[in-house]
Amino acid sequence: MWIEVDSNKQGIKSWVASEHIERCDVNETLEPPYAALTLRSGMICYISDQFSMKKLQRIMGVDLPRAGGL
Repeated sequence: MWIEVDSNKQGIKSWVASEHIERCDVNETLEPPYAALTLRSGMICYISDQFSMKKLQRIMGVDLPRAGGL
C-alpha cells in the first residue's frame, strides 16, 4: 500500500510503499506532522494528514492518534 508523505515538512508530497517503512514515531501533540517514518534507506518522511494516518493504522494493525476521526 502506498502512503502519502511530506519528505521535508515543507508541503512537498511524495508516496512511499509500506514495505519500505522501518520505523514509525507518532507525535504526542495533536498537530502536524502526526508521524515520522524512517525508511529502510535511512530517509525520514513525515505524515501531515489524517487520511495517511488512517492508511498507516491499517497497515500497522494498531490504533494511532489522529487516525480515528475518519
